[in-house]
Amino acid sequence: LAWYFYKKKERLCFFWLAWFILGIIVVANPFMPLKALWADHWSYMASVGFFAFLASLPVINKLKLFFKKALLVSTGIFIIGFVYLTIKENTYWLNEISLYRHILDKSPHSSRAIYNIGKLYEIKGDLKTAITYYDKAIAEPMGGSKAYYMFSRGSVYKSLGHFDKAREDLENAIMLEPSVAMYHNNLGCVYQGM
Repeated sequence: LAWYFYKKKERLCFFWLAWFILGIIVVANPFMPLKALWADHWSYMASVGFFAFLASLPVINKLKLFFKKALLVSTGIFIIGFVYLTIKENTYWLNEISLYRHILDKSPHSSRAIYNIGKLYEIKGDLKTAITYYDKAIAEPMGGSKAYYMFSRGSVYKSLGHFDKAREDLENAIMLEPSVAMYHNNLGCVYQGM
C-alpha cells in the first residue's frame, strides 16, 4: 500500500503510512522475539501514523465515493470495537485482586503478581490465604525476589505465632540477601517471641 501511494505521488499518504510501518516494525520486532507480552503503549507513536494516514485519505480527489463510504463505515466499526474493548478492559481494574488475577491469566508464572495478591490478602487480614500465595510465589522457578517473598511469609508466620516457621523463612531470606537489615531485625523479633 505504501508503494502504491509512493508511485501515485500521493506523498502525504505515503509519509503517514511509512510512519506507521516504521513505528510498528520497531516494537513488533520481527527479527528477534520480545520476551514480553505486547504492551499497548509501544504502539502509540505508530498509531499516530495510522490515524493520520486515514485522515489524509479523503484529500485524494481520485478516491471513488464507494471507497470513501467504505472507509467511513470501517472507521465507525473500528471505533465501536475499541470502545467495547476499553469497557471490557476496565472491568479488570475494579479492584487490585481482579487486576492481578487478570495478569495471571496472561502470565501464569508471574511471581510478582502472585506475591502481590498474597500481600493484598495480608493487608485484608486473611493471613492463611496470604501464605498460600506467598508459597506459590516462592515456588516459581523464575521468581523475582525470593528472599523478600520469604521475608513476607516469615512475617505472617510471626504474626500467627508460628515462630519456628517464621525463623526458618527469615534465616533463608538472610542467606539469600544477608545485607538487608530488615530481615535481621525481624529474625531478632522472632527470637524474642520464642
